[in-house]
Amino acid sequence: MLLVLFRVTCLAFAFIFVLDMFFLSGSKFFIEVGFGKQFRYFTLWSLLANFMAVLFLTLSKSFRIFDQTKPFIAISSMMGLFTIILYWGLYFIDPNLVNYGDDQLDFFREIYLHFIGPALLFFDALVLKKTFTHFKKIVPYAFIINFGYFGWLELLVGPNSDFPVGKITSGLPYPFMNDMLLEHRLIFMVVCFLCGASFIWILTKLQKKVR
Repeated sequence: MLLVLFRVTCLAFAFIFVLDMFFLSGSKFFIEVGFGKQFRYFTLWSLLANFMAVLFLTLSKSFRIFDQTKPFIAISSMMGLFTIILYWGLYFIDPNLVNYGDDQLDFFREIYLHFIGPALLFFDALVLKKTFTHFKKIVPYAFIINFGYFGWLELLVGPNSDFPVGKITSGLPYPFMNDMLLEHRLIFMVVCFLCGASFIWILTKLQKKVR
């Protein structure tokens, strides 16, 4: 019963923030951000994946067919983990590396999107549902999401946007990316995938030992 209550609560919060960021007052932050709107930002992709993953987790208690979504739940939790690590890692170096403009997210949106929501899903995926069971089933998701997102930025978002402006280029959603040469951004993309794959491998090994 407590598990059901926990997941329903997480689902309700995820649903509220999806509505807020895409349709309600939170959407005001994306009116003038350029091509792609909300879909420019990895955090918003992570939020949508979080909502779907928590929905599957909630339904899996009653419908066993949703147990087949474990790889998706695992990779969604990894998206959230990387959101926490990259966002706060860069933020504490310099907030301007990840934020720009006058319309900054308020405290509650900032904390939920970049910490609470992702952390709760990661806890459920790793500890409660134990979704990190098959490395070979999870890592293809990581490949598609990583290179798909960076391809989306480089091929569509950047060329069709003028802001923010960096030292090297402009239009990419995160200010630090506009200060990097293309080859450096490609290296960053590969490193992100390798780090993600390594994390997944470590977690699958740890989970097998715990089980």
